[in-house]
Amino acid sequence: MHYIMMKEIKNCFVRFDVAGVYTAHGKVVEIDYLKDAFQE
Repeated sequence: MHYIMMKEIKNCFVRFDVAGVYTAHGKVVEIDYLKDAFQE
C-alpha cells in the first residue's frame, strides 16, 4: 500500500507477483512464483 500511495496510483487494479530464483554454482536450480503475493 505504501508504494501505491507514494506513486499516487489511483482508480486501477494493482497486483504484485513475486518470483524467487534459486541458483547453485551459477546455474538456476529452482524458480518459485507467487501470483498476487500481497493479496488482502
